[in-house]
Amino acid sequence: MRRVERHYVTAFDDFQPSGSKVGDRRIAFGIDLDGCVDMGMEKHLLAFGVATMIHYSCQPIQSMAMKAWMYVNFYSLDRGTSRFIALYKWGEIVANSKAAKALGLPVPTFKYLRGWCDVAKAFSPGALKEYIDGGDFSAITKGGGNANDARAELESVLEWSDKVNDLVDDATANMNAFPNAVKMLRDAYSRGCDCCIVSGTPEDHIVKMVENYGIDGCLEGLWGQEAGKKQHALVTMMVGPISAKEIDAAIKDKKPLLDTRAANYDALVMVGDAPKDNEEREKANLALSGQKDTPIGMHLIPVEGENDSWETLHANLDKIIAGTWSKEDERAQIDAGLANLSVEWVESPVYAFKRKS
Repeated sequence: MRRVERHYVTAFDDFQPSGSKVGDRRIAFGIDLDGCVDMGMEKHLLAFGVATMIHYSCQPIQSMAMKAWMYVNFYSLDRGTSRFIALYKWGEIVANSKAAKALGLPVPTFKYLRGWCDVAKAFSPGALKEYIDGGDFSAITKGGGNANDARAELESVLEWSDKVNDLVDDATANMNAFPNAVKMLRDAYSRGCDCCIVSGTPEDHIVKMVENYGIDGCLEGLWGQEAGKKQHALVTMMVGPISAKEIDAAIKDKKPLLDTRAANYDALVMVGDAPKDNEEREKANLALSGQKDTPIGMHLIPVEGENDSWETLHANLDKIIAGTWSKEDERAQIDAGLANLSVEWVESPVYAFKRKS
């Protein structure tokens, strides 16, 4: 039995596989946190949503505008995207809504935020602040606009982001992990699998949550927003510490890393709840093998079916360990999860009910 104690690293460069085996195979899981291990995506209502309604003066249409926020971040194929990308996608929906147009509400178009998202190497509040403090807005104004307007918009976005963070602790104060997630992770660890949190959430929040759930002693790595991209985390798990530039070069030059580096694991599975998790997994695979679907597998946790999905993953653990988990079953599960989020925006208040006949 493996000893359960806190031993995880929080920087990619410090990662080393445990060396544990299940039988004669080395098995690992990269695991998202919010909306995957726990109900953390619910913070979009009481933290992100509330801050957005207030900061951008949407109180007159808050029911519809809140629904738009939850659509972008919770119930659509954009689920799990960066808060900054989500903000401008939300703004586009609300600005074009009948409700906002009827009242003449000045909803931002986030022209400069879009530009920053196009050139940013990291989507964190710290990265945005560094860009603003640098004072060079030429990359996002060359298509039109001026530096003063760019600074004002981005400073307002950073203020909004700080308001969100101020609300997160209260919004997640009583969040719980899905019971089957905890059961699966503890069992996988006890049997010799390596488990790492691979998340876009700030590290301090992740630390607090995994300690609350009693899984902090089952982790080899805990990587949040500050560490870097999920694809970087997954590649690091498979071949050890590596730079983002080397990963990008492997994809661009079509020189798979596993052609020259030894694999740390015989099987590595990403577990996430958002299409972005699968996209990051595919990018990691392109760097590792030149193919999108190997060597890293994917278990996509579906919204509103999370606990049952963890039970399914647990039931497949023996197959994953044995190397008999079929690509067909994996693909079908991914497709079902994506289809579940493939929904169209419909403008109506949050509280819109079907009339009784």
